[in-house]
Amino acid sequence: MSRYNDDDEQLQALKAWWQKNGTWLLSGVLVVVVAWSGWTYWQNHQLSKAMQGSAMFELVQAQAQQDQIGEILRDAKQFLAEQPESPYATGIALILGKHYFDQAAYDDALAQYDWVIRHSPDASLSLVASLRSAKVALQQGNPASAQAYLDAVSLKALAPEEKANYHFMAGEVAMAQQAPDQARTHYESVLSVTGLPDGLKNLTRLKLSDLAGN
Repeated sequence: MSRYNDDDEQLQALKAWWQKNGTWLLSGVLVVVVAWSGWTYWQNHQLSKAMQGSAMFELVQAQAQQDQIGEILRDAKQFLAEQPESPYATGIALILGKHYFDQAAYDDALAQYDWVIRHSPDASLSLVASLRSAKVALQQGNPASAQAYLDAVSLKALAPEEKANYHFMAGEVAMAQQAPDQARTHYESVLSVTGLPDGLKNLTRLKLSDLAGN
């Protein structure tokens, strides 16, 4: 048997329950709706940023290949300033750094490589920036600064081929510092790594051959 005698009593009971619990129920529904809307917006926003980063990287890369990167330098720099956390930002900064190096704008190149060292979560890309910074410093006639870039690199975190690249640059810096014995040690460390590209191996052998002839 129903606990309510008629429909009117059921209606009155429902009204009483709603007055007591309706506000809480609406608040709960509102929280769920707001949370879901916020999550959906965040996902869409992140997707939009990722697509923007991908498009900018591809554009910078294409312009660099055509030697026309100067046309988009402003947009590329603005992207780095606005989205430094983008996974594409490091690649863009490295391309800009090479552009400036090729233009002999060494201070600007160093600024881009320093940006990578400070912002990139990828140790391999940070290494690339450090080695390129050392190369720029050598080009500027400042081997002490080049050595400082190398000293900041953690060798323990490097893969074998990365260590080979590090030692090659370290050999170059040692030569600039008039330290041929140290240079020889670094070049020999390069050749101790197996599976290196032929270009790096052959160049290193030439360096050792030059040292042996001196």
